[in-house]
Amino acid sequence: MSAGTVRPGLQRRGAAGAAPRLLVFGGAQARRMAALMRDLPAPAGQFDVLHLDHAAPEQPDAALATGGAPVLLWEQALDASVGAAATAARDRLRASLPMGTPVVRFPTLGFPSLWPFEGQDPRLNRAGDAAQYAGGIRYPFTDRIAQAVAAAPGAAALPDDALYDLYLERFTPELPRLDRRLAADRARLEWRDRHSDVAVAPFILANFRNRRLFANSRQPSGPLLGEVLRGLLAASADALGLDARAAQNGIDLLTRHRQDDAALEAPINPLVAGHFRLRYGREGERTTQAGTSWTFRDYIVGYMRWRAYAC
Repeated sequence: MSAGTVRPGLQRRGAAGAAPRLLVFGGAQARRMAALMRDLPAPAGQFDVLHLDHAAPEQPDAALATGGAPVLLWEQALDASVGAAATAARDRLRASLPMGTPVVRFPTLGFPSLWPFEGQDPRLNRAGDAAQYAGGIRYPFTDRIAQAVAAAPGAAALPDDALYDLYLERFTPELPRLDRRLAADRARLEWRDRHSDVAVAPFILANFRNRRLFANSRQPSGPLLGEVLRGLLAASADALGLDARAAQNGIDLLTRHRQDDAALEAPINPLVAGHFRLRYGREGERTTQAGTSWTFRDYIVGYMRWRAYAC
């Protein structure tokens, strides 16, 4: 699906001398995309970059005093999961833009098959955790099998090693079902590509085994954000008045070790890593969440115990 017709000359100042403006609409992924664009050396300072959060529907009306400056909209494509309020905010934003404003849509990205048993956990909102832990949650990455093991008779009395072994024993029979979850992820990614102007499903499916493309089930890591940004720049370079090659050259360096990934990393079950033949997520590998370094065993045992920790 191609992007809308792009007006030439976005690099020119508006009638009131205001800088050209790039609007990036959406949730956390859109916010990170806007941050990348502000930091990318090639276009830095050439235009304003403004993130509009779909969860704050009052923002578009207040933020669009463009002073006559031309605008381009990068829009995180929404689906039914975001709710009616976000869709209404998107529609109001579109209606408020000058006629003919180009819109380039990019997909919402997620990959829950690597964390197949996430679910609700009533302990997430325990009183006292909000002030003590980053994000206000002691263990933000949940696991339904771990919850069931922790609640089993006698589990609280087991040593940590025995509790972890029991968890792996309960998890192992679920491994054959993981391929169905991967197929569902594939179908979801491909559907979202069809409703976007930047297609990334082929890149994800070709590379997820060799590179960690997702920090957790809902957040792409730096390399995947960079791939989306390449597609957005390819569709928008003329409108933004950019040297596309210079802009593209800065993406790898900017996204390879993006620091905002560090607070988001969910440890991966080594059984899942082995099943999908991942080159990461093996037993003993460490990830960082809220400033704390974890192996998967450390995290899942602490989660089952709901153990306090320093952060």
